[in-house]
Amino acid sequence: MRDAQRGDRMDCEGEIHNGFHISHDGVLDHIGLHKYSREFGDGL
Repeated sequence: MRDAQRGDRMDCEGEIHNGFHISHDGVLDHIGLHKYSREFGDGL
């Protein structure tokens, strides 16, 4: 969002998204987003 110059609202509100769950073959997996965040991990 910041790279697209659309991160102002995201930075202002500061809402943290911890990830989401995805189900496949009867298994529920959690996809954590912290490892993709510049603040919480190495970032991209």
